[in-house]
Amino acid sequence: MPLIFGTGHGHRGHQQLFGSAGGGSPTHQDRYIANNMGYMAVDAVIKGNTGTVAVLKGDAFEMIPLEEALNTEKIFNKELYRRMKILSI
Repeated sequence: MPLIFGTGHGHRGHQQLFGSAGGGSPTHQDRYIANNMGYMAVDAVIKGNTGTVAVLKGDAFEMIPLEEALNTEKIFNKELYRRMKILSI
């Protein structure tokens, strides 16, 4: 299952997948994802769980080891990209 990473993939990582590819205001989903990933990241640091990253697997957020995130195959969805380009005109 593809992962959506909270860090390490550019400052617009989740917005490029869910929001407007051409910029603009964040969507409700952008804010929802950012809020959850941010909370989980801060909570992990407070608990001393460093070396982890917040990810979204399907519809569930979780923390995984950074090494696992870096070694996960990244899947580029050409059809999603094509649709986003059309919608961002």
